[in-house]
Amino acid sequence: MNFRWLSILILAGIFIFTSCEKKDETPPSITISSPADNTTLKKGTEFTVAGVVTDDTQLKQINIGTGFSITTFNSPKRHEFSEKFSIPATQQTGNVSLEITATDAAGNKASKMIPLVITD
Repeated sequence: MNFRWLSILILAGIFIFTSCEKKDETPPSITISSPADNTTLKKGTEFTVAGVVTDDTQLKQINIGTGFSITTFNSPKRHEFSEKFSIPATQQTGNVSLEITATDAAGNKASKMIPLVITD
């Protein structure tokens, strides 16, 4: 009978210990150093997107725009990036936004929108 109670106490302790683990609910932090908001860019030229993404646990992915992803980082919790992009000569002129999104290992997401002005 004592063995049964000991087993129950051990299982209860394991359940309490594992259910007390803190769940990561904090999204990554994104800081953009370039380009500045409302930067004017000419069609057919290149520009650099630079910044730092940090997380309290572990980064999983950084997306810049719709077709560029970073999945290898300087360290699990921090990544500095500087990436060049070209503006197509066929790009429409006017106001556009570039979105940077960061996701951590727990699935928390953060995003920053950079407003830009495209000219001829």
